[in-house]
Formats: sequence, structure tokens, C-alpha cells
Amino acid sequence: MKHLLIILIGLSLTSTAFARGGGKHNKRVNRQKHQTKRIGQGVRSGELSKGETKRLVKGQKKIKKFKKDARSDGELTLEERAQMEKMQNKQSKIIYRTKHNDKSRRDGGTEKSESDLE
Repeated sequence: MKHLLIILIGLSLTSTAFARGGGKHNKRVNRQKHQTKRIGQGVRSGELSKGETKRLVKGQKKIKKFKKDARSDGELTLEERAQMEKMQNKQSKIIYRTKHNDKSRRDGGTEKSESDLE
């Protein structure tokens, strides 16, 4: 009886993973959403100025357009996937650097001087 219960639990977990669609496609979609959320969080916290936000959103739109154009023929080739991964990696680094630079929305996007930090 215990073996049957373990097998049933294992099958239900496996079928749940397949039902979700899992895999790399889902990971790419989630990554795009995650990066957009990171930008939104930066705006809410004041880490991003209006200009920085505009540039980051433009980068996200560029990736989205690339994906749409790449899919226009029905599928993403390995080369297109690699290019999109490269674009997302670059955008992720840009988001990080922009959120952690010395500019913020609170001070109008100007750099903070040492006297402002004290």
C-alpha cells in the first residue's frame, strides 16, 4: 500500500510539471517578466530616474520585438534563441548597473555628491 501511495504521489508531481508546460520556453517568458518587475521595483524605490526607466523599458521592448520577429516564421531557431539569451543577459546587467549607480529619482537623476551621502 505504501509503495502504491508513493508511486501515485510521484505520478501526480510529474503530471503537474508537464501540465505547467515547464521547460526552457517557460523560463524565457518568466525571465522577461522578472526583468520587467525589476525595473518596476527600481521605479517604486526611487533607484531609477525617469530617463533611466525610459532606456530600460526601451531595451525590454527591443527584446520583445526580436522575439516576435523571430517567431514570425513559426519557431525560434537555436541561433535566434542564443541571440535572445545574449540580449537578455546584456539587459539584465544594464538593469543591475542602472539600479545601483549614483543616480536616483528623488534627486532628479543627478549624481549624488559625497556631502549628500553624509
